[in-house]
Amino acid sequence: MQRKRFAIALVGAGTVALIAAGGLASPATASASTTATKHCTIVLAPIAAGESTSKVVSRECSASPATAKDTRILIMTWYKDDNYNGDSTDIRAQGSAPCDGQGYGISDVSAGPFGFTWGNAISSFKVWNDCYTTTAYTGTNYGGRSQTYNGNVANVGPAMNDQINSFRTRSPA
Repeated sequence: MQRKRFAIALVGAGTVALIAAGGLASPATASASTTATKHCTIVLAPIAAGESTSKVVSRECSASPATAKDTRILIMTWYKDDNYNGDSTDIRAQGSAPCDGQGYGISDVSAGPFGFTWGNAISSFKVWNDCYTTTAYTGTNYGGRSQTYNGNVANVGPAMNDQINSFRTRSPA
């Protein structure tokens, strides 16, 4: 059996071709996009009495989802694309209690602690552990237009797609 040698070559801006020893590989084997998906985890404290925003306790990002078991409560995941695709960020709760009526608030999703800018980039999200009711806002600090959702949202809709800048999520009243 004869082995072929392959190399990856940059052909033009953002275009990559797989080249076999004898020339270009077939289009079926060449990848047009090599953009890596980014995954982050943010840990939030519950909203404190008299406050409207959760404190960011920690954050970390990588090119792949964490493989170690994370024992912190998962409350929400943001996705860059609809149908839960693309870059993602898990929002986890500090401590071990599920979401309550006070819930969690993020007044500016484009702020530095989130690993990369999420402002005007969220197209879908999932919720867990009693954080069933979510209100998304087009402005920071819970301003602008708002839309309230219940449960997982595969597509936030045309009025909110890539326009969300702050969130509140909580258990239903």
